Amino acid sequence: MREHSSVAGKVVTHRRAWLWASLLGFARGMVVVALMSVAMVMLKRLGMSNSWASCGTALLAIPFVLRQLLRPFALALPRQAWWMVAMEVLFALSMLAVAWFIEPKGGGDAVWYCLAAAALIGAFHDVMAGDFCNALWGSRKQGRTSVSVALPILATVLGTGVTFVIAGDMEVLTRDIVESWALAFNVLAAMVFFVAVIMAISLPKHVECGRQMGLSAAWKRQMREVRKWWKFPKQGPFVLFIILFSLHECLIIKGVLLFLVDPGSIGGLSLGPQEVAFALSTVAGMAMLAGCVMGFEIMKKKGLRKWVWPMVMAITLPDVVLLYLAYDMPSELSYVTLCLSVESFGCGFGMAGFVRYLRYYGRGRTLPAYGDSCLAIVAFSFLLAGVATGFIQDYFGYRRFFICVVSMAVVAIASLWLLRHKRRH
Repeated sequence: MREHSSVAGKVVTHRRAWLWASLLGFARGMVVVALMSVAMVMLKRLGMSNSWASCGTALLAIPFVLRQLLRPFALALPRQAWWMVAMEVLFALSMLAVAWFIEPKGGGDAVWYCLAAAALIGAFHDVMAGDFCNALWGSRKQGRTSVSVALPILATVLGTGVTFVIAGDMEVLTRDIVESWALAFNVLAAMVFFVAVIMAISLPKHVECGRQMGLSAAWKRQMREVRKWWKFPKQGPFVLFIILFSLHECLIIKGVLLFLVDPGSIGGLSLGPQEVAFALSTVAGMAMLAGCVMGFEIMKKKGLRKWVWPMVMAITLPDVVLLYLAYDMPSELSYVTLCLSVESFGCGFGMAGFVRYLRYYGRGRTLPAYGDSCLAIVAFSFLLAGVATGFIQDYFGYRRFFICVVSMAVVAIASLWLLRHKRRH
């Protein structure tokens, strides 16, 4: 017997809900990959310093930090699902604009305007896609958390892998960095547009992802829910836990990319885009996906309570591998790939527990406000990490940077202990 869920009065089969949720998870992941990873590597290859490449792309997270201000506008729109598809098309057009306006030595001002517009469009799409996924899943919990984590990881594997390989091969063939990365962003736009076309074809007509209301009513409702969320008891340790754990992971995401592409003269491993695609995006990305799947399977059989500390150790202790790479600086790609895969597998295994713990902590709370607040805090951590990463590396080097990462892991573990201790009392 097939399961059904209801989306604004429309009956949706279990199979179709999985299809849409998977496509939306992939599209949300592609937005983040394009803005935070691919754009930063492009700017580095165009000659921008670590500080400005990392800080500039980190500022693109501001619309995601302010997502709670975007929700009232999403609720006021009729036919939100079609607006969501329109946002995907607009994001693809923004990527095409980035490819059109790329210039040597920093990309050019027009590129930054296009990236800023893409960030606002992507944040708006993320809000509507999150609402639509919640409506699709309804009261069913099976598969919901795993899809919300696994599909963005898969988007990272495909998005960075394909674009880095194309850009790297074109750099070798044409010796023109601008033309190479323009082609890469064209391909990235094509991938997002392809998802938008599938969504436009498969979505039934007039489907809604939430109850439409006026802008004034939506604004009052959103502010009321946000105030209610922040008044829950013991929110301080919870917010600190999210910030520290997310900051730790975001430092790794930003720092490792810069570490791999920077020349050996400043402590990097001097890998080309194709080698980064193989080592980090493909092999390590699949290791992270495998760790994520294993984490969810273990929690399904034995629960989170027994595995919370092993998962915390899995997401933090493998950081010493990155510190070892910074000191040893191996030249063998296979050795670098193995080390990155170990760290990524532990990250995926622990990330499954992190996401499940957030859902467990939010039981009985208003879902839109809770989800928005958690995602906004994570985006704020990404903003802080992006601003800090480039400056720490430029002024202190990669060895001290990864020492800071390991130190942040210890602080993150302490924050979880504090949160659990406060909940018992």
